[in-house]
Amino acid sequence: MRNIIIEANKNIGKNFDIVEGRDGLDILNFVIEDNKNFNSIKCIFTDEVMDYIDGSRTIELLKNMENNNKIKKIFTISVLNAEEELHKETIISRGADFIVNRPLIITDFEKILDKVFSN
Repeated sequence: MRNIIIEANKNIGKNFDIVEGRDGLDILNFVIEDNKNFNSIKCIFTDEVMDYIDGSRTIELLKNMENNNKIKKIFTISVLNAEEELHKETIISRGADFIVNRPLIITDFEKILDKVFSN
């Protein structure tokens, strides 16, 4: 996924860094620390299946923090495999701003990043 995001970034002409985590816990820690110090994270991409906190639960926790004014608005993008399609409604109900299905298509990422950076 990293390579597609980098390519989409080049195509839309935006400049940003990519920080990678292995689990929803990493995402939550990155976002909380960023909000304390930098406020530079614009969006997160997450998979559904992770070891400790899955993607949709991570999104739900982030949206709760946003609603309680603990963090600024962050766009959340859930990346799904075909077998995870059954969970799509749950992921949407937990607050995902975008859902991208595998196989990954660069134009999907370009549209998402363009929307993220236009806000």
